Parts: sequence; C-alpha cells; structure tokens
Amino acid sequence: MNLELEKSDYELFSETNIHNKYVSDNTGFYRYDVIKEYMKDKGWDFKEQMGSGLVFKKDEQTIVVETRQYSKHYILWNIPKEVLS
Repeated sequence: MNLELEKSDYELFSETNIHNKYVSDNTGFYRYDVIKEYMKDKGWDFKEQMGSGLVFKKDEQTIVVETRQYSKHYILWNIPKEVLS
C-alpha cells in the first residue's frame, strides 16, 4: 500500500537476519531496473540474469538478488544482508 500511496520506486516490507525483502512495480520489460539502480547505489555492478536471479559483483564478492513475480503488478526481491553492510 505504501508503494502506491508514497509513489516510491520500491518499499521494504520484511527484514530477517539473512535478507531484506522489497516490493516494486512490475513495469514489464524494465521491471528489474529499480533493483539494478538500488544495487548500483550500494556499489554493486550488474553482471547477468540467471533465471529469476540477478547477479551482481563488488570487488571479489558476488551475490544473487532473488526476484519473484508477486502478481501482475508487483515484483518481490530479496537483498542479502551483506549488501547492506
């Protein structure tokens, strides 16, 4: 609901010890652009897409951001905690 009311690109909706979960709009062909921009802001470079996972690299570290289509209009994505530290 915050995503629509705040007109933001994404919203955090869950935190665990392993990852943070976000939701963003499904914009069709460009649906992963918000995730790529988020990761770029954290210093990670996009490398490739493997199925529903987006692979990013920073220095010698590689991580995968898992995505899942929640509905016709929204995508869920998990950011590993090591990205945030």
